[in-house]
Amino acid sequence: LSQEELEFFPALILYRAKGKNWDALKKYVEGGGNIYFEPEPKSSQSFADFVPVINSTTIQVKDLKFELIRESVLTKNVYPQKFAPFEYKGEPWKISISQEVDLNSWAEPVLGYKNYIVLSQGKFGKGNIIFSGINLPFHLVEKENSEEIKLLTNIIMLITNYPNLKKPVFSVERSIPEKISAVGENFRGIYFKENYNSGWKARINDSSAKIY
Repeated sequence: LSQEELEFFPALILYRAKGKNWDALKKYVEGGGNIYFEPEPKSSQSFADFVPVINSTTIQVKDLKFELIRESVLTKNVYPQKFAPFEYKGEPWKISISQEVDLNSWAEPVLGYKNYIVLSQGKFGKGNIIFSGINLPFHLVEKENSEEIKLLTNIIMLITNYPNLKKPVFSVERSIPEKISAVGENFRGIYFKENYNSGWKARINDSSAKIY
């Protein structure tokens, strides 16, 4: 995405991101963009200075238990001790951990495992960035745990500035499978939850629009 395209989005979710285009993302956050970042699991990796942690290491853990390090809007009404067991088909769960010395001065630790940080957040410039080494979205879908749902909800509410959003007014019509029409106001895009097909085309007020 170009810098201009990035600035169109008030928030980004970088899931299993490989850490490219750091300069553009840094400008995006400094200018007021918000990011939820779940890194690609690697034995060890370093991040740009706008990410809450400088380094992380991926480990596999059995009987994983998270601890609340600090009260945060992310953990409001969330009880980590009630998270579902972290395992995948009987195998240990992979998490990305950071030490306290890896935390940038402007960032705050939120959740930890033993003496390590697994969830952190901070304000960089005008934007907010959240770093998670938990692989929360995948685990949440697998386990459907209510406490994890509340955590992800809090994350999304923070990066989208939800309390100050105007409620969208819209209607959707799909008279035939091949055509969907949405009309409304107070929204900047449409999330189309269907398998992507290269034949799809988008138009806004009869002008061609880009599909992401």
